[in-house]
Amino acid sequence: MVRRQPGKAAELNASAEARSRERYRRAFLAGIAAAAARAVSILAVFVSLPVTLKYLGVERFGVWMTITSLTALLAFADFGLGNGLMNAVTRCAARQERAELTAYVSAALAALGGLALLGVGFALLGAPHIAWWRLLGVDPHRVSADELSDAMSVFIICLAGGIPATVIQRVQLGLQLGYVASLWQLVASGAGLLALLLAVSLHASLAWLVAASLATPSVVLALSALVFWGYQEPLYRPSLRLARVRHMRELMRSGALFFVIQVGVAAAFASDNVIIAQILGASAVAQYSVASRLFDGVVMISALFMNPLWPAYADAHSRADFGWIKSTLIWSLSITALGTAAGTFLLVVAGRSVVTLWVGKALPYSAALFAACAGWAVIRATGNALAMFLNGLGWIGVQAATALVFAVAAIAAKIFLTRVLGIVGIPLALAGAYLVTVALPYIWHVPRLLARLEVLQPAPER
Repeated sequence: MVRRQPGKAAELNASAEARSRERYRRAFLAGIAAAAARAVSILAVFVSLPVTLKYLGVERFGVWMTITSLTALLAFADFGLGNGLMNAVTRCAARQERAELTAYVSAALAALGGLALLGVGFALLGAPHIAWWRLLGVDPHRVSADELSDAMSVFIICLAGGIPATVIQRVQLGLQLGYVASLWQLVASGAGLLALLLAVSLHASLAWLVAASLATPSVVLALSALVFWGYQEPLYRPSLRLARVRHMRELMRSGALFFVIQVGVAAAFASDNVIIAQILGASAVAQYSVASRLFDGVVMISALFMNPLWPAYADAHSRADFGWIKSTLIWSLSITALGTAAGTFLLVVAGRSVVTLWVGKALPYSAALFAACAGWAVIRATGNALAMFLNGLGWIGVQAATALVFAVAAIAAKIFLTRVLGIVGIPLALAGAYLVTVALPYIWHVPRLLARLEVLQPAPER
């Protein structure tokens, strides 16, 4: 029998421990940087709202807010390909396959660049012929059709240009450099605000305000790509000549599943206000929106620190570090559940005072609504922490299937429970639909997935 050298075993264990600490360190830094970036983004909104309202007037400000709210479409514009790229980058980096990594990035840029060109073409050739005032419900006597058409064309160009600009962020996240991506995002948000204020000071048109606010962040991200690939990591520099069809197809396959998840989750959540308005009226929408946004903040804080674990899980999986995966999953779920429960409990206790300080006494306070929102927030945050584990292991197909079932069940349950229980039926329906259609399947599948990982766990060195 050949005995391994004790010194070699100690060296391997030390190396594994060092990688474990490095994953946690990078995830923590990414969380801190993401929190800072989000704070700057929120500050930019608070600063820009009164400035643009005063400059544009009520009617044109409403158009501005409608257009800028459509930037949420950027999360879907790459059809999930960016998420697929992030997993591919992490896998290649862990295996030290630099050529493959560069090929995946090149393929992603080629695909998304082509998509961006289609968007620009539509903005220049098709958008000017659309009656945007009718689609957006704008009075053409108060906001001219030409001004609105120009603003929408610029918006579509900015949205299209922002699609390939996000590739650099996915690469940095995949390399567990989330803190670098977040710091550049912080700069992008700040630059966008400054550009908007400059445009207002120059009495620019609505189209120029859109360009200043939306194009500037994309320019900053493009600059970050030049710095990253030009000076920091030139060995990972992409090139169109390195793009391969097989890499593009693989990214599209995995991206399609991520896209299905995004659509399912968006459909489940985006229907809240529509259902409330149809059944209970506009005043109930305002009441629910205030409560839900408070609890959304607690969930967001949790996500800022849990989301960086996605590439960390992927790295550990590629290196067969299954012990790290299991221990990290256990403590991340525990911390998320307990931390979110503590935060939501404080909101429930201080709910009436918080609502009064924020929006005054105009809106009624419902303790039952706050308690239901608190329970749903704990479930949602814990589910997000579990999703980072599943994403990192590439377990996407089941997530896509459950996301679609969850969306259908949640919408049906919300309509029924809102008619029966009123506004409190919305969070109860979401929580119930999630527990039945998502949590139960995961309770069945995840322990078996962990068991398979334990079987694959390399034997300890002797």
